[in-house]
Amino acid sequence: MRITVWYEGGGFEEFDTTSLTTAGALGTPDAMTDVAVSVTEGDGMWAELSWYDSGGGEGAGVGLAPRRAGCRAHLLSELELARVRSCDVDGVRWLTRVGPDLLDERRLSELLALLYEPPVEALSLARKSAWLLGHLMAADESLGMDEALGAMGMTRASYLFLSHHDAIVPGEAE
Repeated sequence: MRITVWYEGGGFEEFDTTSLTTAGALGTPDAMTDVAVSVTEGDGMWAELSWYDSGGGEGAGVGLAPRRAGCRAHLLSELELARVRSCDVDGVRWLTRVGPDLLDERRLSELLALLYEPPVEALSLARKSAWLLGHLMAADESLGMDEALGAMGMTRASYLFLSHHDAIVPGEAE
């Protein structure tokens, strides 16, 4: 897995877990390694490594490769995360700074792929966000704005930032 972090100042940093996903990277018979990357509020960005012990199976036939916890790596501190412009995982955009906060583009894209209507495809990120928020809130009247935005991978501050540049947010959002 390759994690590329682009900073506001134009610099970038790249984390490559390829060397950790080879057989024996952890000094044991490693059948497969996986890495989960997450952002923890107040603590920055982390990568968690787990592996499957191919030497753990016994008996005839196909052995069981139990999953083992490996280690956690602190990729970015909260201060470093505040300077991130965007982050890609294996060449696919994951996070993008929209105003003061990071937007989870994968979550937004997944919901759009599930719910979008043809006119939405060609729209800007701001207009797609407005369409999706309207759709979610109309579909479930008990859903609050912050809950709907959270499901979209976006904060209210990011949504309002987009609205000031595209004049898309109704007055009650402020």
